[in-house]
Amino acid sequence: ALTEQISCLEADLAVALPEEEERELKETLASQEQELTELRAKIDSIETSRKNLQDEFQSSIHKKEEESTKLRIILQEARDKLSRLHAENEKLRNENSDAVNSMSEMLNDAVRGRAEVEMSLQESIHLLEQQKRMDIKKNSQISKMEHEVQILQTKERYQETLIASLKNQIKRGM
Repeated sequence: ALTEQISCLEADLAVALPEEEERELKETLASQEQELTELRAKIDSIETSRKNLQDEFQSSIHKKEEESTKLRIILQEARDKLSRLHAENEKLRNENSDAVNSMSEMLNDAVRGRAEVEMSLQESIHLLEQQKRMDIKKNSQISKMEHEVQILQTKERYQETLIASLKNQIKRGM
């Protein structure tokens, strides 16, 4: 429909306007149409990119929340087990000093191993939280892109208004 209107306007221009004015108006019209086409392509590209980033962000957040929950469960189970080992150790210490010494060494090894596991789990949780902050930053970038899309859409509306105005000028020139 836009192409038909442009063709009609060009035909009307050929009759109504002097050649130089006609050429200038055609150049301006072509330039505005090209800019409008470029803006629309850029808006489409940004919208696609924003949607992809948003989908990736949601997926990443979900995975990180699942991993974090699993690690917290493992950490709590380890703490509970460590607590039980301490209780057992106290009981054995009271029953038999030889067995207590052996168990104490085993418990110390277990505690050291547990501390290492806990540090590793804490580090994993820390890394997951860092990833979550990075994902939140990505979400901020998505918001900025959405704002840019709004600006580009405003420019698009302005270009459409300008084209309509130029067409009106061409019609009045007839």
